[in-house]
Amino acid sequence: MFISITRHLMKENSMNTKISIVKILEKTLNYVDARLVNHGKRVAYLVYRVLKKQKKSDDYILKSVMLALLHDIGAYKTEEINGMLQFETENVWEHSVYGYLFIKYFTPLRELAPAILFHHAPCADLASIPSPYRDPAQLIHIADRFDVLSQTSDYDSAAIRRHFEQRENVQFFPEMLDTFFMDGWETALDAMRTDDSFEEFLYRDRFSDVETQAYLRMIVLAVDFRSPQTVTHTITSSWMGKGLAECLGFAEEDVIHIFVSVLMHDLGKVGIPLDILEKTGPLDEMEMETMRQHVTITEEILSGNVDDKLLRLALRHHEKLDGSGYPKNLTACDLTQGERLIAVADILSALCAKRSYKDAFPREKTMGILRDMCAQGTIDCDITAAALENYDWLMKNIIKANAPVIAAYRLIRSEYEKLLFLARSGIFPSEVLSPQIRPRQATVLSALDNMTRNAFAVLPHESSYPVPLREENPSFLRSAGD
Repeated sequence: MFISITRHLMKENSMNTKISIVKILEKTLNYVDARLVNHGKRVAYLVYRVLKKQKKSDDYILKSVMLALLHDIGAYKTEEINGMLQFETENVWEHSVYGYLFIKYFTPLRELAPAILFHHAPCADLASIPSPYRDPAQLIHIADRFDVLSQTSDYDSAAIRRHFEQRENVQFFPEMLDTFFMDGWETALDAMRTDDSFEEFLYRDRFSDVETQAYLRMIVLAVDFRSPQTVTHTITSSWMGKGLAECLGFAEEDVIHIFVSVLMHDLGKVGIPLDILEKTGPLDEMEMETMRQHVTITEEILSGNVDDKLLRLALRHHEKLDGSGYPKNLTACDLTQGERLIAVADILSALCAKRSYKDAFPREKTMGILRDMCAQGTIDCDITAAALENYDWLMKNIIKANAPVIAAYRLIRSEYEKLLFLARSGIFPSEVLSPQIRPRQATVLSALDNMTRNAFAVLPHESSYPVPLREENPSFLRSAGD
């Protein structure tokens, strides 16, 4: 049975309006660098303003605005952001190529992804590009540079206009400049502060269930892809939680609650320095205190954007029944069965996966640690028993869930190097400009989409004794970078 995720992610306020998943996206990426989030939102507004004047359809405007909002998402992975926000930048291809691939594989904006690849391209590179890609790429490019110049005290409106005129037919097509510099352009960003229609448009619940699922997946992977060690962490934990809930006979809606909340449970790690996340040895006391802040950051990201039940499920995965957990030292009487289940799922996924500081633990060692924790009264014994009894079945499901994520990660890495080399040489493979997808790409895209659909379908668990896996430490649990 398929259950609407939108119903669980969105929360109505007193004015009966809904807060969009866009808020979660903004808040999450804000912890990487607020400057790029704010820059992306201003660029999105400038694009919105132009397309509204052109009377484009709401569907086209929404896709274009989301594309503009995410146009620099590649920079979170590839570049020093200080250089991104200068007047002129020479190294435009790194974040453009990675952003193109990320948009292509992980968002509902797949058909517009080439616009991200070319959003800093000069006219010479754009001349042969089909207009469905060229026009949004140029509009985002103009809006991007307009915003950067507008944030400096050295450029008044006359200097900004002159800057673009000097680059006409080199960086910018004249007709696109005419479109952008319409009446009121001088005060466009000032108008953003008072134009309530933009945020109402952006945050309104306009996404289908499929689109919402894809954007949620994108947010999770934007966090996890910061490091090869964390590529499958959230997917592993969420499927572990889902599988355990199915084993224990949770109601269908509760299974979805578990899955969605675990998807979001570690969003706060986006605010933790990579040198702590990837440390090869044990964390010292100060580092551990910093690491524990990820729960607080997750709360700040999700508060007001999901309902209270989902919020509690996402935030209590480090609490223990005896009060020794964090951040609130809750005890057994404070924790629901779902919250206890997520704690076990998180521990189990950490034990059976490779981390920067340890190898994946074998089956018997993992089971022994869980039994010890149960005996010590820190985790729920009934849930632990279900995890131990169904260990092989859980692992089999996780392997299936992670396979397309690993495949996509590796495909992006290989395509990135190839495409970056060609782009720097002014060469663009025909596949970039064609709606046709190559067989390997199609296989990965189909597998990712199927994985997401299956995640929101609740299936009965028929047997407690499935066929054991051939490997005690499946390859995906080692490292995506291995």
